[in-house]
Amino acid sequence: LHLKAVTLSAGTIQYKVRFSMSTYVSSAPQNNGQPVCLGISNSNLYIACTHGPLNTIKAGDPNGYDSLLFFKKETGTAYSTFESVKYPGWFITTAFDDWKRVEMYQVPTDRTANFTLEDQQVILS
Repeated sequence: LHLKAVTLSAGTIQYKVRFSMSTYVSSAPQNNGQPVCLGISNSNLYIACTHGPLNTIKAGDPNGYDSLLFFKKETGTAYSTFESVKYPGWFITTAFDDWKRVEMYQVPTDRTANFTLEDQQVILS
């Protein structure tokens, strides 16, 4: 499975994906941003940064969960970036053209690493 970016219009609204962003709470100073996990709503799918295939993550695996964590950092009044916790310097990016994969890249790149977050809701559990 691969996530692809598309500019939504009336004919492509069925491709809209909502993410649930879970905050990782830590007592350590958050100089790099807020650690978050990005899951695709109503599924068991998550965004991960890996070098190679990621098949499953098992409970108690010390090397698995950190590939699911990203530092969310606000880069202006409306934009955020998502940097891999496991691989510093690698960011979630999208191409400027539709139907290209959402991929991890080092910045600067000819892709965008700045995202706006819309329809945000805080859910406490």
